[in-house]
Amino acid sequence: MKNAISANQTLEAFVFFTNINLTLGEKEALINSAKSSKIHHCEIFDRERLRISLDSPDGFSIRFQYLDIPLSEPEQASFFARWGDDIQQVISTGFKNIENGINRLLFLEESQNPLHHFSIALELKEKYTAKEIGHFRAFCSLHLKEIKKNIFEIDFGSSDKAHRIRLDNKKYLNTTDLPGIEHGISSGQWEYHIDLDKENSAEEDEKYILVGSSSSIGQDSIEFITISYQKDAFIRFSPTISLKDFDEALFMPIINKSLAEKIKSFHIYSDGYKIQEINFDEFEIDEKNFNPKLPIEFSDIELGDPWVRIRPSNFASTFTISFFDKTPKRMHSPEQVENSLEQRYKNSNTK
Repeated sequence: MKNAISANQTLEAFVFFTNINLTLGEKEALINSAKSSKIHHCEIFDRERLRISLDSPDGFSIRFQYLDIPLSEPEQASFFARWGDDIQQVISTGFKNIENGINRLLFLEESQNPLHHFSIALELKEKYTAKEIGHFRAFCSLHLKEIKKNIFEIDFGSSDKAHRIRLDNKKYLNTTDLPGIEHGISSGQWEYHIDLDKENSAEEDEKYILVGSSSSIGQDSIEFITISYQKDAFIRFSPTISLKDFDEALFMPIINKSLAEKIKSFHIYSDGYKIQEINFDEFEIDEKNFNPKLPIEFSDIELGDPWVRIRPSNFASTFTISFFDKTPKRMHSPEQVENSLEQRYKNSNTK
């Protein structure tokens, strides 16, 4: 004890181990000696106390690991009754951390592939009839964090009237589309291009163009409305953006008010991954008057159901896609290709 005090003048606790059995009087004398040296706490582990500790469930592992003393069946039962749940939790947590790490590495690798689609599924509060939905407008405005392939902004979405948005719209000038989601759906996507290759990019070099459109049949009952930005094609003639380019992108759904009031949540998907889920308590409807710059014509009657913006309920102005905060969830696992020749190879190698 004197050596310990000389080495550390501020010593406040002292633990003494010995393989000798001490009497209660001897232990008390040692503790009093420590207190007289201004040591506040003194613990003495003599031979008997060490034996009791090693023969308890808390000491079984130390005894087995360092003294090579095997555990009897009753001792094994006591040990796992005491530590079994904790061991299981450590193992499960370890495997879960490994699985999460592998999933993240897989996503970061696959996110560099060319983008096929980026979709937002609007889940409604219940299944509505087509009459209850009627005319609808569901679009999303998305700004990339960094200009990629000259793309700075992407707008995409759907509305009723099957031929409202068409690249070949002139072909359908005399086509009369009935309003309402039950009669047909039109979809479109636009890109805002900025040419960074030119030293002084003039205003005419900035283009807001329709890069895709489609028409589909109507729906009689609606529980989900899905809008998509798609880059998939039979042949890819030029490089395109990838999912990783959407990291830190800002986006905001733009919807007609009556439809916005029916939305329960937003589900965001891209190329086999679920990117994000925004539930009812995480967004609010901004009813302030505004005019989206979408180059689509809507009648005054349709605009009587005004545009609204969907904003985060945490006072942020727009939603953000962040691959740093969360790893997107892969929606399926690929199957392993079977090799019917494998057994033949094994048989030939054993000969």
